[in-house]
Amino acid sequence: MPAVGNFELQGQQNSQQVAQVSEQLQAQQQQQQQQLQQQEQQDRPQQERHTELQTQEEERQQEQQLQQQQEQQQSQQLAASSSISRGTSDSQGAVYCCRCCRHKLFYESQLYPHEPKGPPKGAPRGAPRAKCTSAFVEPLGWMGGLEEQQGRLSCPNPAGFGGLIKVCDLLREVFSAAANLAVGVGWDLSAPAAIGAPQPSKCTFLALTN
Repeated sequence: MPAVGNFELQGQQNSQQVAQVSEQLQAQQQQQQQQLQQQEQQDRPQQERHTELQTQEEERQQEQQLQQQQEQQQSQQLAASSSISRGTSDSQGAVYCCRCCRHKLFYESQLYPHEPKGPPKGAPRGAPRAKCTSAFVEPLGWMGGLEEQQGRLSCPNPAGFGGLIKVCDLLREVFSAAANLAVGVGWDLSAPAAIGAPQPSKCTFLALTN
């Protein structure tokens, strides 16, 4: 009988040890879970920042691709508008070019004849009529979307200065109403740029050939 009592005592001790080990394991698991949660909370701002930077980089790459596509389209339009042979340039007279980039815009033969409308702008009342200082040219291929530019034109060369050419007030309404007619677009060729100031993208008279 004493042997049986010893066996029961050892069984109780073993069950207590198993319970203690299981409690220790549960405590360790809870501690590990708490550490993982704390680590996730610490890493969450870094992950969010990394995701934000990655999104910004993707947006920047998309903008660069879009800009490159637009530049390629502008270059193709520029090449199409500049495809004029050497033989035709001499027969069409002098060339009107962008003052900044010297890109050819139109020839003298494409000018639209017109008469001045009253005295020059800013002249006193009753002043005599003066020679018109604006040039009017028939609509060309590179002038697409003129009605969307609110009376302004820019040189189609993407490498140019990027200044704007103001359309003459006389033709602004006429051109928007009859864009398919040879009404033309006007440039003021008289106002010189100030010394040291950036030159606007106006056109000047240059006798150039290809």
